[in-house]
Amino acid sequence: MILKSDSNLENEKINKICALYDLIIISYKKASNNHDSYKIIANDNKIYYLKEIPRVDIVNRQEQIIDELKKYNIKTYKIIKTKTGENFIKYMNKKYILINDIEGIKYTNKDLSNYKILKECARLLALLHMALKNASLDNIKKFDVNEIIELYIYKQRQFIKKNKLDSIMKIVENEIVTLSRNKPLNSQLIHGDFHIGNLLFNNDCADIILDFDLAINGNVYFDIAYFIQRFLKEKDKIQLFLDEYKYNNPNLVKEEEKIYLYLLVTELIVMNYFIGKEKENSALECINDLKYILENKKHFKELL
Repeated sequence: MILKSDSNLENEKINKICALYDLIIISYKKASNNHDSYKIIANDNKIYYLKEIPRVDIVNRQEQIIDELKKYNIKTYKIIKTKTGENFIKYMNKKYILINDIEGIKYTNKDLSNYKILKECARLLALLHMALKNASLDNIKKFDVNEIIELYIYKQRQFIKKNKLDSIMKIVENEIVTLSRNKPLNSQLIHGDFHIGNLLFNNDCADIILDFDLAINGNVYFDIAYFIQRFLKEKDKIQLFLDEYKYNNPNLVKEEEKIYLYLLVTELIVMNYFIGKEKENSALECINDLKYILENKKHFKELL
């Protein structure tokens, strides 16, 4: 049985939450099919976004993130506090934040064929890592390879068995476990979901970063690998991106094996996403990517 959403219940939810911000709604619409988030037009003629949050630790750190980014002329959204001064509110077992709207142009993965846009993404990621290098990591969730394996291999055992992928997933698991034993040198606060859809451009310049929901205490090479996963088999693009990143972050400590490691990890994450969306063909494309990464292990280990 498919349960249809009740618009009256949704209206009640949106109005009750926004009342805690002294916000009177003129109209709203669902902002994303993937998340419980809404674009709201209020009676002050401003646009806001009400969105469900997965983790409170990052919400409570948002003001510090804003201050660090400002030093490098990077902008991001501001979290609007409730009448009682809280950063987030709870409603029906979910946590929500209200954020301001930011103007800018949003591009997609298709636009990465434009080398100028690709280089801008690399530049912004390098500046982001420099900005967050000294951010406090107290009480911030830490990247855990065992959690990755638990979530993205064991959780999808049915999909793996159905498609007879046990052998390759065992290889991937062994590679991840082996390589993650080395203590990461570039450990700091990272974005965790750095892709072109979370960036905004103004005057051909990438200067706004959105959605720190998945920010984590991890390795900068995870963000790098997570981004280049989108053009994995285009070596010229990868090299261009890495060259631009290094130019803007010359103090990066070289860790040859980390891009290879995190490419395996990011493919698991993307595969898991597609399985959750019941897009099995797309998930199987991630398996082909994993095979490609394993076949080109030497090349990816020596990147950077």
